[in-house]
Amino acid sequence: MSSARNHRLAILSREEIDELYGLPQFTDDDRHTYFDLSAPEQAAIEVRAAST
Repeated sequence: MSSARNHRLAILSREEIDELYGLPQFTDDDRHTYFDLSAPEQAAIEVRAAST
């Protein structure tokens, strides 16, 4: 199986694959920006929570 592995085309390095498909590394500021809800989103959640 190692001989088949040597004949494969390598387009991306291991680091590039990890960067594209790995878990994101958020800072605290990134988390607040990315996961902050807008006013309409927050209102939708409150309406849905009140109806259950």
